[in-house]
Amino acid sequence: MSAAPGAEPPPAPEVPKPSLTRLFKNASIYGAGQFVTTVIGFVTSPILSYLLTRADFGILGFTRSISGFLTSFYRLGLDGAANRLFYDVEKDRQAMRRAVGTINAFILVWVGVLTVAQEVFGPTLYGRFGDGVTYALFGRFIAYGALCDGLSAVPNALWGAQEQAKRLAWIKVGTTLVSQALIFGLLLGTHLGVLSVYWAGVITPTILLGLYLPYAYGSYGLAWDRTVLRAALAFGLPMVIHLTSHWVLDAADRWMLKHYLGLEAVGLYSAAYGSVGTLNTINMSINSAYVPQFLRAHGDPAQRDFVAKAVTYFLAIAGCASVAFMIVSGTMIRLVYSATFTASASLSPVLCASMFFQAVYLVYVNGLFHAKKTTLIPIGTVLAGAANIGLNAVLIPRFGIAGAAWATLAGYAALALFFGIGCNMVTRIPFDRPRLVRVLVPLGAVALVAWAVDGLFASLFIEVLLKIALLAAVPGSLVLSGFLGPEERALTRRWLGRRFSSIFRRWAREAKEWDKDHDKDDKP
Repeated sequence: MSAAPGAEPPPAPEVPKPSLTRLFKNASIYGAGQFVTTVIGFVTSPILSYLLTRADFGILGFTRSISGFLTSFYRLGLDGAANRLFYDVEKDRQAMRRAVGTINAFILVWVGVLTVAQEVFGPTLYGRFGDGVTYALFGRFIAYGALCDGLSAVPNALWGAQEQAKRLAWIKVGTTLVSQALIFGLLLGTHLGVLSVYWAGVITPTILLGLYLPYAYGSYGLAWDRTVLRAALAFGLPMVIHLTSHWVLDAADRWMLKHYLGLEAVGLYSAAYGSVGTLNTINMSINSAYVPQFLRAHGDPAQRDFVAKAVTYFLAIAGCASVAFMIVSGTMIRLVYSATFTASASLSPVLCASMFFQAVYLVYVNGLFHAKKTTLIPIGTVLAGAANIGLNAVLIPRFGIAGAAWATLAGYAALALFFGIGCNMVTRIPFDRPRLVRVLVPLGAVALVAWAVDGLFASLFIEVLLKIALLAAVPGSLVLSGFLGPEERALTRRWLGRRFSSIFRRWAREAKEWDKDHDKDDKP
């Protein structure tokens, strides 16, 4: 089977050399897209807390965990395989066409088989385990969303490998805007209630398929090469176990909360988890800019310093983001959420801390990804998932919802530890340890203070003032600790000088034009 006549893949580009400038540029683009979506989330999530009940939030959290579970089986790790194989064939157009076309053909058949299987077995499974969440009312939406996700995974992976940061950022922002507009339009204009969220989850990915499918199947077509498929599945199938175990780490708390405390407890926990979802996306956005250059540079002695710097910046940014969200997340819930969700505020800082360990895990899993040792990857996630389940079983009955939050923090710390051990068995990631100490120690001190004062004061006004001061301490710690070297300080000054001088020049030009226009008006 081959591509349609005349369908040619994009020309193989010249392989770019590793560049910190390009790394920061792409990370900035991803970051800008994430900033916009974060702002949208900060605005819309509190509004949803007034339009939906805690039980509705519980249903959303529960069904999203099901969706996360299905995603790994729909993808079969083939998006990761496509991303990794890309670097092996990026100089050979025909080999790229054969590799991507084979993955395209297999995924097209595979997602269809899984969707039919859900239609056959879904009603029975949801009836037995759904506890009121039925396949007819909710499961079919989830199945369709998983189908769309499976079809869009490979195009997204290829754009990431090609460092198409602008395209991916625009898609993310556009998807968020369309989805939120649909949700609120349906909530306010119909009587669908929580189903509005699910209908938006059908309409938005359907629109996006019009972008993904022409690229995947129009540019690369369909092919069939058993050698390529075996290599892709050998790489991807261990990732199914990995992602399923990762899903256990991420979702076990909500399932066990539902078992011990009911859907309303899941709703409170899901509200607190909102900040974690944003931090996870920030980490993944940085990772999207970092991975293409890391995979090309790691293992090259001449690029060791580059990799060490890239890892250092990755962890420094992730640490700053985690601490910033620890500072503001609880206060935001107290300020703008419905009073019925106030109990979520104390959980949020604990959950935000877990995302720094997720960033450490990403550094190590990329090392295993580079070495193509995907058979080691599930071991770490299975161990971390088992630790998380055990901790939830012990802590939730004793400490309630707070026990689930602490179990999540411990689970992600275990994930980072296990992957550090696994990665060091096959490859060593270079770290600039002195610089990491200079940034992480002061950030840790700020985090401890933020933790201690969160919810301490009866007056929200005093709490907000204190949190603003703590936020200012985050960039201040980078400067005072000596993390920024002379070269970086000089680059920062030049960058700020160019940006602000251009603003001042524009203001001066506009003022001169304004004076000229008014001089004409004043003449008789």
